[in-house]
Amino acid sequence: MSNLTTTYDYSLHYNKWHQDTDAHFENQAKFYRRLLAPILADVAHDAALLDIGCGQGLLVNALQVFGYHNVTGIDISAEQIAVAARRGLNCRRVDPDEILFSVRV
Repeated sequence: MSNLTTTYDYSLHYNKWHQDTDAHFENQAKFYRRLLAPILADVAHDAALLDIGCGQGLLVNALQVFGYHNVTGIDISAEQIAVAARRGLNCRRVDPDEILFSVRV
């Protein structure tokens, strides 16, 4: 496992702006709908969507609310993925090295 997740967990900062509450997830879904509506208009509801750096799964949740069911989130923070898992979201923890070496341009 990379030292990135053992020496620094960004959850401390993330938690300042995002709460694990139904109201916050609903508000974020509304925000994402306004932000992404023009883009999502051309995306089929059965498209495979990947949220890299998904945190608690706010975008994954929003996309599911919008009717997208083939959505996956990945993140390096076990704490953030635990929040997503409690909400039943399809998110998984990955080692940063897995991302760096498997996603190449």
